[in-house]
Amino acid sequence: MISDQKSDNWMSPEEALSRFESEEMSLFDLNLPSIDDSKIQYGFRFENIGFMIGEGVLSEVINDYLVYPMPNCSSWLAGLTNVRGNLIPVYDFRQLFGFISEKKDFKHLLIIDQGADSIGVLIEDLPVPLDISEWKPSTHIPNFSISISGYINTTYLVDAVAWIDLDHAGFFKSIREKIAV
Repeated sequence: MISDQKSDNWMSPEEALSRFESEEMSLFDLNLPSIDDSKIQYGFRFENIGFMIGEGVLSEVINDYLVYPMPNCSSWLAGLTNVRGNLIPVYDFRQLFGFISEKKDFKHLLIIDQGADSIGVLIEDLPVPLDISEWKPSTHIPNFSISISGYINTTYLVDAVAWIDLDHAGFFKSIREKIAV
């Protein structure tokens, strides 16, 4: 039989949530190095060119994915993928930016942004965290087979790698009409 009466033996929600907390060690007591999260961005690279995922832009990595090729399209548009019921265009940055022409077996699919601005990028290695707090902007812009100069927010040259903060939404909207061969 279930009683509607409140028992005096029940803990308050605060007590229940904190009952497993150890007094001698809390997550906030760890002596971890302080990092300014506002200066951490993620990026992925191809050879000596890195692309930064925009600050505050949602992204995710998918390891088990299918890309459905699109007929009569440029080779740098790998096709479409279905992510939670949404069809997302998938790009091969190696071909798009003229790194190499051979096909690669990519391990990961990086989904950048959400909604109508979502894109997929085939990548070999997982994105890495970049602490840009002490990076200085550079005027060096690498030469690509396709012009991106109007869509570069900032470029950084760090350890012989040009990291590009690309306005991906603006850039990919601009190349939509170039997709059909």
